[in-house]
Amino acid sequence: MSDEDPSESNGVNPWPISPDFCPYKPFPSLSDLVRLDQITRFPQLNPQEMKMYQDRATVLWNLINNSKEGTEPYIYAFTELLGLSLLLWEGIKKFQKYEYGVWVRARKHEAEEKRLHELGIQRGNDYGNSMRKLEYELLDFSKELRLQVDAFQLYLPVGMNENEADRWIMETRLKYGNAIREKKASQQLLDRLAMARVNRQKAGSVLKPNELKDYESKMKKGNDGYSHAVMTLFNLRMQSEEDNMKRGTLCSGQVWFG
Repeated sequence: MSDEDPSESNGVNPWPISPDFCPYKPFPSLSDLVRLDQITRFPQLNPQEMKMYQDRATVLWNLINNSKEGTEPYIYAFTELLGLSLLLWEGIKKFQKYEYGVWVRARKHEAEEKRLHELGIQRGNDYGNSMRKLEYELLDFSKELRLQVDAFQLYLPVGMNENEADRWIMETRLKYGNAIREKKASQQLLDRLAMARVNRQKAGSVLKPNELKDYESKMKKGNDGYSHAVMTLFNLRMQSEEDNMKRGTLCSGQVWFG
């Protein structure tokens, strides 16, 4: 494997692991295996992962350096290091693809900004107006509802710019709070309908056909609203958990005014 630093590459292969190995070529040699000094160059690894892989690679390289070629310890260490090398290379490819996607989205955003500027569209004003509208809607939340929204651990998806993130956070919290409100209102409606029918039955009065039709319609509305709210809350929590697993940022608490 080449000792060349990836930052000094000629553009053919800027990564610390050679992509040339494949199962159809001759079996790889020691030069194809990842070295300890190369592990710190992998940009997709966080400090904990770097330490974990370095510790593992250190043990395996010690086995190779202190074992005779062809022996069971040598073969075991070689195979494990080969697997680790391929794992890190696959991680590089995924990281490179992600970074390229971020770059492409940034270029598209720049092109769109230029187009809108040429058309004389004031995106800043539109953005400010929409953000103020979201703030007003959030202000409508009761103190109890605000506490429930604050309890929601919301993780920001990776790759958003500051404006996108600010708007997304407010929209998501608004959806979450509205879903809680819808769930509560639907449950209250179902409880009122059920209690009203029980009271009618206790009084020995049977619902007339038109009353029964109205009762069933309202029950359907309550059940549909409750199901929609529960599903919305579930999806928002699941999405936030996925963003957390993808190393998204935990959003700070909502700043409430009024």
